[in-house]
Amino acid sequence: MKSKTLKAGLLAILTTTSLLSSVVNAEDGSNTATEQKRMKGDHGPDRKLKSMLHNLDLTDAQKAQVKSLVQSSKAAKKESRPSDEERQAMKSQIYSLISAPTFDEAKAKQIIASQQAKREMGVVNMLRLQNEVYQILTPEQQVKFKENFDKPHKMNKVPHQPTR
Repeated sequence: MKSKTLKAGLLAILTTTSLLSSVVNAEDGSNTATEQKRMKGDHGPDRKLKSMLHNLDLTDAQKAQVKSLVQSSKAAKKESRPSDEERQAMKSQIYSLISAPTFDEAKAKQIIASQQAKREMGVVNMLRLQNEVYQILTPEQQVKFKENFDKPHKMNKVPHQPTR
């Protein structure tokens, strides 16, 4: 009899705990897209560029030039993206490689080389953009940039600025 009471009590505690934890962890869905993006963090080339220009006190004209360069870089990147058909063809190639009765190492290396060439081009374009932005800087800003560049990586991070 005591064991049934004990089991019932434990079951009641577990049920209550799970219900309370689901209520506590429930999300009301009020997060907007910008809040969600901010919570995820700011990563990628834009973050690197912000880090590159941190504490350089850019003039409004310089900021406009940087913005123009970034927009043209993004447009060029968008144009160079593979079409849906090209992506589907690549996916088919990869699937046929995986599902083939025998593994074709030469085909695998060809696919890898193709992907690496695309990544390499992306890195070259990013570095080109950074060089173009660097050329906009005054000699004093370039010196300050060099000092920031030589600091350890964690010192180059842009501090978190809350969105309004």
